[in-house]
Amino acid sequence: MIDVEEILCKMPPNQKINYDRVMQKMVQAWEKNEQRPTILVHVCCAPCSTYTLEYLTKYADVTIYFANSNIHPKVEYHKRVYVIKKFVSDFNERTGNTVQYLEAPYEPN
Repeated sequence: MIDVEEILCKMPPNQKINYDRVMQKMVQAWEKNEQRPTILVHVCCAPCSTYTLEYLTKYADVTIYFANSNIHPKVEYHKRVYVIKKFVSDFNERTGNTVQYLEAPYEPN
């Protein structure tokens, strides 16, 4: 399995990192090696995860990890939990994917 460090270490030390390009190189390596990695993706809300999920599930098995300690009150946290769970469920049903869901407990700062 390719490690992102293998890509980053080949770059000049002061070069700004284009993470999209790094991701594309990783995807190319996965495809070349016929690998389908498992990826844990932290999300803070459903809208932030939509494109990422659409993109990554083409190449990897994805688990969504919902955690956001900046949400207050608790009822707002649970509203967001409901929305992300519904999004993942609807996404799986619509696409045939099996995105998994993990949730952190409500622990505000």
